[in-house]
Amino acid sequence: MSTAISAVDLTKEFASGRVKALNKLTLSIEPGEIFGIIGPNGAGKTTFMSCLLGALYPTSGTLLIDGKNPDDIEVHRWLGYLPERLEFTKWMTGMELMKFHAGLLNQPAKTPDTKIEQLLERVQLDRPAWTRKIKNYSRGMLQRVGMAQALLGEPRLLLLDEPSSGLDPVGVKLFQQLLREEKAKGTTIVINSHQLDQLEKICDRVAFIKSGIVQTLEVMKDTVARDGLLALKWSLEANEKVTSELVEKAVADAGATVQTFEFPTALVNISGEEMSARVISNLALAGVAPAQAFPNEGRLESIFLQSATSDSRGTP
Repeated sequence: MSTAISAVDLTKEFASGRVKALNKLTLSIEPGEIFGIIGPNGAGKTTFMSCLLGALYPTSGTLLIDGKNPDDIEVHRWLGYLPERLEFTKWMTGMELMKFHAGLLNQPAKTPDTKIEQLLERVQLDRPAWTRKIKNYSRGMLQRVGMAQALLGEPRLLLLDEPSSGLDPVGVKLFQQLLREEKAKGTTIVINSHQLDQLEKICDRVAFIKSGIVQTLEVMKDTVARDGLLALKWSLEANEKVTSELVEKAVADAGATVQTFEFPTALVNISGEEMSARVISNLALAGVAPAQAFPNEGRLESIFLQSATSDSRGTP
């Protein structure tokens, strides 16, 4: 299988070499995978994205997209991009913006309105907004029209910078579904985001970057199976009937295990949402239904917290 994106010893220096935003970063991204990039502020994530776009040139090392340089015109013909800062032309309407971008993509001067309409409907931008000036758009509306323009050229590579920013929960679910649909088409997707819980749900792999270097590379299906935690909490009134024996049996019957239990809370090791549902159902049948049940911090959040702790202690 060919590699969609290959970075080898990728280095980008600023301030005459005094600042290394990327420091011999090496990674590969396979065709058709959804690849997440996470890391603290100043880690080099935006610099890497800018290099992929051909907006920045590396100081040294190599970066290839489907075997070509990122600034190759052929790459730009099949690349879609959703920026974090959506600075679209404010006097245009949503429909005018889409037609303008169709022209930038060298599509026919009169791109059929039906194609644009289908995209705007696909991102669920309200029809009245199509003819409203962009300066009057909310952040969520900007995200939707931004995603529509990113998909306009039917891209083989989709670069997304904080794609869920400003979206309500319905919009977040919609974007996740859109990305799954694009993946099914074979589109390679790279996401830079701080929404760690969302990346865990949608990505195939996630790279944690710090100081311009890939520190860890997580395979998400393995991470979910290994590190899924369900937090349970009972009301104080249930103290007498919620025993460790009842909880452990109900959890075990669901195929899960209790990591810790100290009334009124428990942490349960789970593998997937179905197991989580079985745990809650079993507890209810046993007469000890929790008042609250929610996912505990995921693997990606743990990586962040560990990094922050080591930084605060002065650990390199």
